[in-house]
Amino acid sequence: LNLLRNHADSRFVDQLLASPRLPRLRQLDLESNSLTPEGIRQLLTRPSFAKLRAFHIPDQDIDHSTWMAMLESPHTTELESLS
Repeated sequence: LNLLRNHADSRFVDQLLASPRLPRLRQLDLESNSLTPEGIRQLLTRPSFAKLRAFHIPDQDIDHSTWMAMLESPHTTELESLS
């Protein structure tokens, strides 16, 4: 799912988490969006993201605790690419 420059924000997180198609998502590109570190943590620490293989967020302001939450989440074990 390519959401490059889609102006995704906290409302987007709620909408995405409510999607019944979320468990089938394999790739998510959120480059140039307005997600907060908390929004990113909400996404990647949910069981619905367990099959995600690639997550692209290069322009985001991500703090150390957010990176650690993503890396330590039991729901990101399938991630092959995180950038």
